[in-house]
Amino acid sequence: MARVLPKQKSVRLSVRIALVIAMWIALLWGVWTGLRPDLGDAGGFFAIGQPNWFLMAAFALLLWILSPQLSKRIPPIWAVLGALLLTPSVFSVRVAASELHEQFVALPQAATVVAVHERVRDDSGDPKPMTFRFADGTRERGFSSGSSDWDSVSQRHSYPGLGEEVLVGRDPWQILPTHEVTRDIGTSAAAGIAVLFATPGVLAVLLLGGFSISVLTRRESALHAAERGEWGEKEKDPLDFS
Repeated sequence: MARVLPKQKSVRLSVRIALVIAMWIALLWGVWTGLRPDLGDAGGFFAIGQPNWFLMAAFALLLWILSPQLSKRIPPIWAVLGALLLTPSVFSVRVAASELHEQFVALPQAATVVAVHERVRDDSGDPKPMTFRFADGTRERGFSSGSSDWDSVSQRHSYPGLGEEVLVGRDPWQILPTHEVTRDIGTSAAAGIAVLFATPGVLAVLLLGGFSISVLTRRESALHAAERGEWGEKEKDPLDFS
């Protein structure tokens, strides 16, 4: 006589909806902390341009909690591989948003450096906050990554100094901070590189969309199917009596 396994209680749809919403909030909030940093906290625990580590950890935790709730029709190897690839999504989406914004949204303008935040060492490689003055006399606090002037001999980043004229990207809506950009911004070569760097983040968003749909619409979870050794198998057609 075949052993009958006890029926497992499924996670309610309302709980899955709450977890999926929390995961997306952690993702978007984490990306936002990387795009809109606190320029007054330079040299602190959170570097400029880096997403909040707590939100990155929260997103990864929610992602792995939801992974067993995927549809049982998804093969185990793809479910595990997908979760591994999606774990750093906060960082990859932040990179994508930054690259696309810099190349296709920000307005390149000349500016003069009138103040430099010295808490960040030149050899740290971290973005350095500074204040820029534009031709119309307005001033904006922003930052320079120093990545465009890397000296391989001294192993130091070269940041612009006081009175130096630089090219910066300004957000037309003044939501994201002004920052130094390379001289080739807006060229076809720079746009191609930006799209290349943005591709992992864009793919991560698309995969997370499919991940969320599977969790919310599945008939039976992978966890329950795995307990019976049926994870990855296609659901049988109820009209198939073979």
